[in-house]
Amino acid sequence: MPDEPTPHTLKCIKCATVFDSGLSSSGDAIFTMTGTLECPACGELNDLAQVKMRSLDYESLVRWLLQGGLIAEQEDTPAAIKPPVAAFIANWNNVVFLTIFPAAVVFAEKLSQYVCDIAAVRKSGRLGPPFPPETISEADLRALTTEFANNGVALSSMTNIGDAARGIDYQPQSEVKARYGLSALFASSLVSTWTAFETLAGDLWEATVNARPGLAGHVATSIKTEMLQKHGFNVPHQMGTILREMKAVSFTVLDEIRNAYKSTFTKHAQKIDASLANKSLDALSQARNLIVHKAGKCDAEYISRAKGLPQLPHLALGEQLMTNGILARQLIEPVITCCQELIDSVGAWLRSHPA
Repeated sequence: MPDEPTPHTLKCIKCATVFDSGLSSSGDAIFTMTGTLECPACGELNDLAQVKMRSLDYESLVRWLLQGGLIAEQEDTPAAIKPPVAAFIANWNNVVFLTIFPAAVVFAEKLSQYVCDIAAVRKSGRLGPPFPPETISEADLRALTTEFANNGVALSSMTNIGDAARGIDYQPQSEVKARYGLSALFASSLVSTWTAFETLAGDLWEATVNARPGLAGHVATSIKTEMLQKHGFNVPHQMGTILREMKAVSFTVLDEIRNAYKSTFTKHAQKIDASLANKSLDALSQARNLIVHKAGKCDAEYISRAKGLPQLPHLALGEQLMTNGILARQLIEPVITCCQELIDSVGAWLRSHPA
């Protein structure tokens, strides 16, 4: 434990113990934390003003997701891989909706308050509580909303979800738990994005081998009789499924995913290989592993692997990874691009290799 406080530590005002605040700096806008944190040595409450924090950059992440986060299926997607592609799109879009949800709630509240304020002024001639219970009725609010719509007034133009995200971004200045909550949301987005990729990689491979069973010969030379019996000996379009059940291939580790595709698609697969060789996949994998397996605390493996991955923050041994909007986008955006490139390249391979 350090003898003097750093930007992320506190020095107890009672016993002079220096201890980790559990908070890490990120982003560009510096602000001073408010609130208190208990000293682990003597229990004294210490002012968090000692810790200089930065914005968590939620606004930047939300604006990116709103502008181009949602994706849709391409019209030329081969029928054989439509199910795994549809599942991936749904999984990724769910990540988008989950990530922007807090901002959407704040936006809805602001919008509701705006309509209520206008209704209050019209009914009582003033703005501000207290109002008699009958001042603003549900019918009043519906009528006002309809009036706005009929006169071409777009309620969404009065504020927007991006602005709402900005308000959330700086809310943690006065509440440490809120800051942890927002960082946990970013971490969840990272983990869910990795899950979407991992699921796509396995299901897309399976569907493709099912559609082109000749590819199975590159992976396994024999199939157990019980596997054939399980599928009623009707296996021409089940080879990918059978090989996964046999564990001839695995899709739980990035290297195994790459090996599965490389060993299966031995010809005309440069674009498939390139989509999976992107280092952004390694970066997200390491961040995900640190969050899920180490509770976000830096270990020796992370330090070693992060050296070759500039997308990852460099942490000291035992330091807590505190995710923020910029880091989340930096790790997520190129991975979604890789996923789309993988879908496109496998689709192109199928079209150029008809059954």
